Amino acid sequence: MPYIGNTAADRFVAAKAATQFSGDGSTTAFTLDHAVGSDEDILVSVDGVIQEPSVAYAVSNGTTLTFTGAPSNDSGNNIFVYYLFRTIGTVGHPSNQALSATTGTFSGNIVIPDAGNIGSASDTDAMSISSGGVVTFSQTPVGTTNFVKVSGTTSTGTAQATDLTALTIDLPVTTDFEYLKLILRLRAETTAEQYWHMLVRNDATNGYLTGASDYKYMAVGGYLNTTSGASGTHAIGDTNGISYIRYGGGFSGDGSEEEELFYLDLDIYNTVGTDRGPRFYGRRQAENRSTDEWTYSEITTGIVQSDIQVDQIKFLLSGGAEFSNFGHTLYKVTR
Repeated sequence: MPYIGNTAADRFVAAKAATQFSGDGSTTAFTLDHAVGSDEDILVSVDGVIQEPSVAYAVSNGTTLTFTGAPSNDSGNNIFVYYLFRTIGTVGHPSNQALSATTGTFSGNIVIPDAGNIGSASDTDAMSISSGGVVTFSQTPVGTTNFVKVSGTTSTGTAQATDLTALTIDLPVTTDFEYLKLILRLRAETTAEQYWHMLVRNDATNGYLTGASDYKYMAVGGYLNTTSGASGTHAIGDTNGISYIRYGGGFSGDGSEEEELFYLDLDIYNTVGTDRGPRFYGRRQAENRSTDEWTYSEITTGIVQSDIQVDQIKFLLSGGAEFSNFGHTLYKVTR
């Protein structure tokens, strides 16, 4: 028949009803024969005087009886412990019923099913944990960071995707952020001199802007040869209108696929709504690792000249050459 608790015993087990100890005037701790759950589960007598639980003695770890003061040895075996209730097992909570408690302490791990949720009565999926351990919050956590990851790939030092001719990144069209931040790392797979171009997609038409005067951009930067010490500055741009936003240039190399390592930290504004054209403020770092160890740094401002809502951006090389993606991450930055 059904029962609650441990499996029922299939035989009778003899158990001592009491345990005797001898005090020596210095020992305060004694080991019980049976584990008990609390101080009140035993009756303790010293020299015929009943002791008060939790005042004259206490039980810890189930079997350690500790007196407040060391019992004396007036008559030998003068300490008697009578077992009122023995701890024989634990009761498991029914799996199909909700657990309700005012307070509680878990001594082990808390494990929920894959893709399970942790929440409150008003927000049952406040925190979701995938089978891979990825934690997703239904609301932006308070008191942590104002960077909320939207999408991305992990940069591990190896290419996440190779032989690309274009990299597209979706942008959110919600209004719960101040601006977007993109961290990007690419590598050109060409020995030809080519430039990194960026295009935007109009959310209303689902088409990329490629008109001759759809964009304006301006860039200032500097370069350094870490071997020879040669250096300089440059300023480029097109304020009259052009069909792309340009970030730096490509470099001639030895064909070993170690030509240009392109790092971009890009702040993206005004992509949601149509009251002002989108703006892009980028900080670019690039290296030519094939021969002379050239390194380049640049700040670029790009503007879309029409007041549109943008839902995607695209990166490509000006001559259509292939490249590798070493990882990118897109964040919402909240107020």
